[in-house]
Amino acid sequence: MRRLFLIVFFALILSTAVFAAFKWQYSTGGPVYSSPVVSDGVVFFGSDDGNVYALEAQTGLVGWTFAANGSVRAAPLVLKNTLVIGSDDGKVYALDVKNGGKRWIFQAGGPVRCQVALGSEAVFAGSLDGKLYAIFMGSGKEAWNYSAGNPIQSSPLFDEGKVYFADSEGNFYTLSASDGRMLSNITIGPVVGSSPVNYGKYILVGSLDGYVYAIEKDTGKIAWKFDAGDWVQSTPLVKDGIAYFGSNGHYVYAIDAADGMLKWKTKTGGAMISSPKIALSEGGKSILYIGSDDTKLYAFNAEDGALLWSTPAGDWIRTTPETYDNYVLIGSADGSVSAASTISCSFMKPAPMEPVGAWVTGFRGIAFAGPGVEKVSIRVGGGQWIDANGKDQWDGELDLSNEANGIVRIDCMVTDANGREENAPYQSLMVNKTDAAKMKKMYANIPTSLAPGESFSLQAWSDEGLLKNFKAKVNGEEKTGDNLTFSYKGSAESISVEVSKSGYETIAQSIRIRQAGGIPLPVPVIIGIAVIGLGVLAYFKFVKKKKK
Repeated sequence: MRRLFLIVFFALILSTAVFAAFKWQYSTGGPVYSSPVVSDGVVFFGSDDGNVYALEAQTGLVGWTFAANGSVRAAPLVLKNTLVIGSDDGKVYALDVKNGGKRWIFQAGGPVRCQVALGSEAVFAGSLDGKLYAIFMGSGKEAWNYSAGNPIQSSPLFDEGKVYFADSEGNFYTLSASDGRMLSNITIGPVVGSSPVNYGKYILVGSLDGYVYAIEKDTGKIAWKFDAGDWVQSTPLVKDGIAYFGSNGHYVYAIDAADGMLKWKTKTGGAMISSPKIALSEGGKSILYIGSDDTKLYAFNAEDGALLWSTPAGDWIRTTPETYDNYVLIGSADGSVSAASTISCSFMKPAPMEPVGAWVTGFRGIAFAGPGVEKVSIRVGGGQWIDANGKDQWDGELDLSNEANGIVRIDCMVTDANGREENAPYQSLMVNKTDAAKMKKMYANIPTSLAPGESFSLQAWSDEGLLKNFKAKVNGEEKTGDNLTFSYKGSAESISVEVSKSGYETIAQSIRIRQAGGIPLPVPVIIGIAVIGLGVLAYFKFVKKKKK
């Protein structure tokens, strides 16, 4: 039962923690599978519409565009003055970062869909024609090429004079960066999308056979492998000895990069082809950002995998998120690039479109801000903001009695520990106000009896937890609060108690007043005494009489 509760609870969080606002969104003419890269306040990326874009990262306004002759799915490599990017037209373009002007163009034998790797004098580009190309950075001329014979669908890695790459049939190569000589070749699972990354003496890479492999640089042998249970197209990110990645099985994983031991895993609602990005928040917390095929951008605590927030884009997110200022930039298959705010809140209760009545309605949710949450405010539509209770986990109430029946919009807003308020658009929850909404069940700890002058405290709760600001009337005395204390000093045999709260069933009960000096006995004890008394009476009436 407890396990079922946890599953339902986390499923609820994943389905409702949808709340980061977008500062801006820019729409292109085709899906965006090219991961955005920010340099000097400019975000660069490509689109399936065949263009390379440069936007102001702060505003989303276009700086320049460059038209290639095919879809641009590779992420750009951005250097000081030059941007290098591959295209489905088989070309690798070197562009001026200031204006998009061409510096040089290299023609490969097939589409180049992954980011090129920077070496000491050349860049290395893998192509679907099965070749790895070394291109002189200064001139764009070919230095050498190596034919793997199978499509190369992930980025190569340059490290200490060697180039590492894998092909779609599962061959993992180590080449000499200077002349392209093969130094080693081992067989792992097919590699599509997941690019090799460097960690100490190992190279880590994911595969379609469901494993993440650690390959020794010196020997080319497999040191360890981790079974993710489904395709791994996500490129691992290693930080502080932990490797983070996603899988097509909907999970995000954190494993020890030294031995492959699992640290944590968290499930989302779709395949995780996106690669993770980790950024340090203003509050010192490491935040892992990653996109999903369920259309959401997720933010997790990198230490334990706890969900901080998520927000929907228009379609699949298969790009690697990029951070800039207090925003996370993502590309989506709907053709947009968006800047999502990292200060945000969500609603957990009520559920979207849940029927609510013409009364004060309780709302609950979670909130996050890099420096920490100072407060959460909620409002009806565009009305006045009202401060909620709590911070990271919050609750609050709004009076909907003046709202017309039908769809009512509720907004929430976060103020962070530095006093910075979240900018519009705010996360909203739509509820359905109706006269037919059912009253909720309420409970209270009303005593059954009291001695004259004895005080007692009242608390009220529902199936969802303790209730705040409920009303209690005891023998005509009325109070409102979260924990109410009453006492009765009169001579009546009983007093009436009424506990009420808008939206909940009213509780009406009486309390018996015991006579002064009397010792209250529980009902079972009273019954027991009565039974004993009857037994004694029967003994004297029948048994004793018979003996005589």
